[in-house]
Amino acid sequence: MHHRPTLKVMFVEDGIQISTDNFARQVTLEVPGGSGTVFEDNYFDLVPGTSRTIRLIHATKGNTVRVSAVSAEPVEVEIP
Repeated sequence: MHHRPTLKVMFVEDGIQISTDNFARQVTLEVPGGSGTVFEDNYFDLVPGTSRTIRLIHATKGNTVRVSAVSAEPVEVEIP
């Protein structure tokens, strides 16, 4: 039986750090409403016990980044 992944997302100095408690398929970063934010990477899988920091190549402060994955509840974090 597979359990739904729970994403843990936080803004760190280098970008958006993402980790999961279960296998997360097709992790996706987006800015609702669009803003021209460019991510170093997008649409990747993440295994439990690891984390990944995605650098923001171009970002607008104050926007919200939504991180989601197949079968996971989306998590939002604000760009300071």
